[in-house]
Amino acid sequence: MATYNTALKGYVADVPKVIFRRCDGNAYAFTELSSATVTANIETMDINGGWSLFPLAVLPGNSTFTMNFTSEN
Repeated sequence: MATYNTALKGYVADVPKVIFRRCDGNAYAFTELSSATVTANIETMDINGGWSLFPLAVLPGNSTFTMNFTSEN
């Protein structure tokens, strides 16, 4: 997995470390992942006015955030 990160001005060429912290304070860490993917999807609705080719506004709608990872532990 090689993803360009503009904030770091470079590529991330490794799988991430994943840490889950529950509401009761317990934390679970996965530090040796073999693969990981993160997908964010935001559905939008364009608001058009008259004959314009461009929308007057773009309203956010349903959103999903999907994260898949594989751990050998």
